[in-house]
Amino acid sequence: MLLPREHLKAMLRRAVEACGRRQEQAENWELAAHTYEHGIALDLLAEPLYRRLMVCQTRQDQKAQAIETYRRCRQALSVVLGIAPAAETEALRRSLD
Repeated sequence: MLLPREHLKAMLRRAVEACGRRQEQAENWELAAHTYEHGIALDLLAEPLYRRLMVCQTRQDQKAQAIETYRRCRQALSVVLGIAPAAETEALRRSLD
């Protein structure tokens, strides 16, 4: 039962990311951010969605929110999986300084 659930979760994550990226391409940062937030609510471990959300927040001059999003990501990964964010996520966080 777990395998089909994980497969569906991955499909949903890809659909959310594709929808968000279309909004980003249209420079609709607020709607893209909203899309990523919903995706994260459905899958707290979807690190790529956190990154995309951080980009959208940065584009909206919401640096503090982007840093908070990074912290949420780091916390979720640490508590649930016992891992740190990926190098790509860390680099994005450092770029906010």
